[in-house]
Amino acid sequence: MTDARWLEIERDLNAGIGHLGEAADGFDSLDLEGTDRRAYFDRMGFMHALLAGYSSIENALKRILDVLGEAQPTGSDWHRDLLRRLCQRGPGRPAVFSPELCEHLHTLRRFRHVAMHAYDDFRRDKAWNTVEAARAVVPALLLEFDAFKRAIDPPEDR
Repeated sequence: MTDARWLEIERDLNAGIGHLGEAADGFDSLDLEGTDRRAYFDRMGFMHALLAGYSSIENALKRILDVLGEAQPTGSDWHRDLLRRLCQRGPGRPAVFSPELCEHLHTLRRFRHVAMHAYDDFRRDKAWNTVEAARAVVPALLLEFDAFKRAIDPPEDR
């Protein structure tokens, strides 16, 4: 089933890892609670980096469904349903990610809502679990994706 779309999926996953890594690395050095302009941009930049990171991963998940020939979820809970579906076994395929990685991805998905809709309510103390999730996702995401890809699309013997 070798498919050129794997390249786009890997590109999206790498973009997500980059954004999440930068947000997690900058967390301790940013002024996320101040009231001046710099703090505003630190806070908005931090939230946008997490949002961009998760959005890139979500784009990869939608592409995975396309490669698998599975319909994308619809309705108001499609973000949650997309992640749930790929975190469990599907017809003729294993789960894409482990339960542990899926928990971290769900944490990032929930923060996506804050960054998109409740950004005026941002609190640094409540962002800590999201930063920890990002730090866990960065080293594991490509490893687990590669294992999934090998399971459903084994490399050809050469």
